[in-house]
Amino acid sequence: MPSSRAVDAHSCRLVVPAGRAAETGTHVVLRGQNLWSIAAAHLPEGAPAELVADAVGTWIEANPDLRANPDVIQVGDVLRVPGASVGALR
Repeated sequence: MPSSRAVDAHSCRLVVPAGRAAETGTHVVLRGQNLWSIAAAHLPEGAPAELVADAVGTWIEANPDLRANPDVIQVGDVLRVPGASVGALR
């Protein structure tokens, strides 16, 4: 079955997957998630590490509060999905 996730490999611009994130433009951090796993979940399955690393950068850009320390996210934090038009709610 083809994935509902897509990425423009030339610009590393994320395309929001179908489902709740697509409807709200946000992602609620769940237990056990980190920025790497969140970024990877919004890319095609099996995306190479270099693409995930680039995607992490887009998540940081979309969520300015993460710039100080992107390794510190908490369960329940609401992150803006890169490319979504919803303001950061974190």
